[in-house]
Amino acid sequence: MNISIKDIAKQTGYAVSTVSRVLNGKGHFSKEAEIKIKQAAKELGYHQNPLALGMKTGSLSMIAIIVPDIMNAYYAQLVETCERILFKAGYLTIICSSDRNPDTEKRYVEKLGHGLVSGLIIISSLEVKDKFPNYDLPTVYIDRFPKLKDGIVCVASDNYQGGALAANHLIDTGTYPIMITTARDNFSTNEKRILGFSDTCQSRGLEPNVIKMSATSEELDLEAERDNFDAKISELLNQHERVGIFCINDNLAAFLYQEALMSGYKVPEQVAIVGFDGSAKSRELGITTIRQDINTICNVCCSNLLSMIHKSKVYDASQTIPVSLIKRKTT
Repeated sequence: MNISIKDIAKQTGYAVSTVSRVLNGKGHFSKEAEIKIKQAAKELGYHQNPLALGMKTGSLSMIAIIVPDIMNAYYAQLVETCERILFKAGYLTIICSSDRNPDTEKRYVEKLGHGLVSGLIIISSLEVKDKFPNYDLPTVYIDRFPKLKDGIVCVASDNYQGGALAANHLIDTGTYPIMITTARDNFSTNEKRILGFSDTCQSRGLEPNVIKMSATSEELDLEAERDNFDAKISELLNQHERVGIFCINDNLAAFLYQEALMSGYKVPEQVAIVGFDGSAKSRELGITTIRQDINTICNVCCSNLLSMIHKSKVYDASQTIPVSLIKRKTT
């Protein structure tokens, strides 16, 4: 049975308007009325409808999280962690999957940006050059840096540092370092990983070797590129005694690791592999990786978003979170 404020008014003898003021904590009412009404609400099992309240006040206690691919382990962990933090803060979350489609993401933003939610967290699939839709809503970007405007905060891992860590580690372990990236490498995060890797190779007297495959990092796309991967590894090993591969993400690293073993290569004696993310898959397979600090990313993201929603000051619109190298059996 749904209990309404009319039921509380009937039990307490107070007017519906008085019950509403007490339960919403707004307007004038006596202490006696407050005690009686709150006690009756508790006894009757009354719970406010957040959607109805938000529509009435023009402010919903809801946060939308737009994610490129909810099946991706890294993105799923970001969503789960943000959802847990926001729930503790009294906010419900709406999860919107853009399926890595920029047009779908823009449509979500346009629809959500008109009072349906209190704020947005966008784990974006938009390219760096894309302009941000024009709307006024507290927003935090994770892993993308669009053209900044008031009301937008960007939180990302130090991707440049990650590329540098990977390059130094592969060189220090005596391998010829290369980087393999995928068809979707034109995001700000991936560009910084590539730049960090390339700059570090150059600083250590090596010509950067960054190979871009035509596949994306989804498993089906990688399977279609199996022969190309085999040919590339074989070619490199004909030129160098040991090859160290820095992969743009853990999905690609896992695929290459399993492919190397199936092809009879010794890991890490012939082929060393470093991924990027610190996903569960890298832990399960024992892949050396650049770990992103998801807990810190999400805490910084959510605390900034809540500060904007409550009109508190946000001092740094662009915040970078350090990464770390986790050495495992592939190097």
